[in-house]
Amino acid sequence: MSLRPGETEADRAERVKTENPLGRVAEAEEVAAAVLYLASPAAGAVVGTDLVIDSGSSA
Repeated sequence: MSLRPGETEADRAERVKTENPLGRVAEAEEVAAAVLYLASPAAGAVVGTDLVIDSGSSA
């Protein structure tokens, strides 16, 4: 969803180096790790919060 019209993944990678605080797009594995955490007993007390995984672009 972060690709602009006509932009390749390599083009996006170069663009986000300056736009995102982390300088990269989050990997699918990072999002999956957050989902697994929220589905685990370790997150049993997590209630009513937003977990933003956007490489800091909304910060």
